Amino acid sequence: MKRAFQAQPTIIWLEVDDIDAVIERVRGAGGSVENEKSTIPDQGHVVYVRDSEGNLLGLKQPL
Repeated sequence: MKRAFQAQPTIIWLEVDDIDAVIERVRGAGGSVENEKSTIPDQGHVVYVRDSEGNLLGLKQPL
C-alpha cells in the first residue's frame, strides 16, 4: 500500500459485482475516487474510494 493511504489505520474492502457502477454511485453520493482502477492478475479489479465523510474504502471486483 502506498504511504499516502497509511494515515487511516484500517481500510475496509468491499467485494462488488460491477466496480464501474459502484464508482459512479460513490461519486453520485458525494464521494470521490482516489486512484485509477487497476487489475491484479488472476484476481480482479481494485480501486480506492472515499465516502462523503472522508473514509477510505477499497473496492474489489473478482474476475
